[in-house]
Amino acid sequence: MATSEGVPGGQGWQRQLYDWLANPLLIAIVGSLLVYLVIPQLTRGWQNHAKILEVKTGLVSDMSDSVGNATMSGRFIASGLIARATDDPNATQRAFNDAYQKWTIRSAVIGSQLAAYFPGNDLGSRWRSFSNVVTDFLQLSARGQRTDRTSQLVEIADYFPGLRKRGRAWWRVLLEDTGPKFQQNYLDLSQAILTERDRFVQRVLDSKATGF
Repeated sequence: MATSEGVPGGQGWQRQLYDWLANPLLIAIVGSLLVYLVIPQLTRGWQNHAKILEVKTGLVSDMSDSVGNATMSGRFIASGLIARATDDPNATQRAFNDAYQKWTIRSAVIGSQLAAYFPGNDLGSRWRSFSNVVTDFLQLSARGQRTDRTSQLVEIADYFPGLRKRGRAWWRVLLEDTGPKFQQNYLDLSQAILTERDRFVQRVLDSKATGF
């Protein structure tokens, strides 16, 4: 009776395959490929993924904090809370100067990071448009010259088409009024900005970072 070693599909080829795979030279070659090619490539992929997560986390955190601080500062200043809390006649101006300086610096840094890490899309230019609106909002709290306020409100209205539906009377309050109506409309405006901030944050999280 013939043994299975002489029959195709028997155990002879399995033994040969085992001997070939157990060859020390083959094992050394495969080990070298793993050490010098496969493992470093996997490691770089993991490191890049971790770096991307770190960059995105840092960016969205800076966006949330900087926009939140700017809008909150604007509301404090516009409401007169700072002026009523102290006898210092310059307290409100100093609070505005400090908030304005912090916002402009942080928004510029964020814009540079977006342009560097997301060069394949328009996040950088979108952020510049949005940051200009936040700046306008903050400047409205100071209630400066009428001509300046008009240009600021026009830029805000162009950015938020939904707010244009409020009508001229709503916008005129932001231009001229200093009472409770102004506070309510200014609050509505701050909520629109914070909602847009959240949308922008999500857009960054969903975008692919390639600037590494």
